[in-house]
Formats: sequence, structure tokens, C-alpha cells
Amino acid sequence: MNNLIITKDRFVYLDVSNKAMKLFGDIELYAYLSGEDAEWAIGSIDELEEALSMNLPIVIEGGHLPKHRPFSKVDKLINNGYVYVKYADLFK
Repeated sequence: MNNLIITKDRFVYLDVSNKAMKLFGDIELYAYLSGEDAEWAIGSIDELEEALSMNLPIVIEGGHLPKHRPFSKVDKLINNGYVYVKYADLFK
């Protein structure tokens, strides 16, 4: 099972639902609302138990993924408004 949740803005959360009770108090936990692509901080054990009873993923923050820019480090040739690159340069 994949424990990573990646949002639309390329932010990564790690799903720790199965270990949430052990982690509570040691690290900041969030309940992730996938339909709204949002999270809320869990501040008490009651909130944690409620989120778990609602089967919401309990997550910790991972960070932002870097933007994928495949053409940023390759030589480019621009001709009549078209940009040309060597195919082999894309996979260096």
C-alpha cells in the first residue's frame, strides 16, 4: 500500500494512520480531507479519535516536490517559433 499522498500543488504527506495513536504528542499530525485537498491540524486525542472513526487519513507533512522542468538544462535551438532539443539530452 502506498503511504504517500501528493496534492494538486505537489505537496507530499505521509499517511501514518496505523501509527497515529503512538505518534500523537511527539509530532504534528493532520487529518487529510481528500475531496477538498485540505488538511486540519489535530490538537487533541479526542480529535484524533474522531478523525480515525471517520476513516480520514492521518498524515504528517513531507514537503514540496520540485517542479519538473525537463528542458531547463539542455541546449535549445529556436527556429521560426519552434524549440528543438536533442532527445538524448533529456535523459542525461
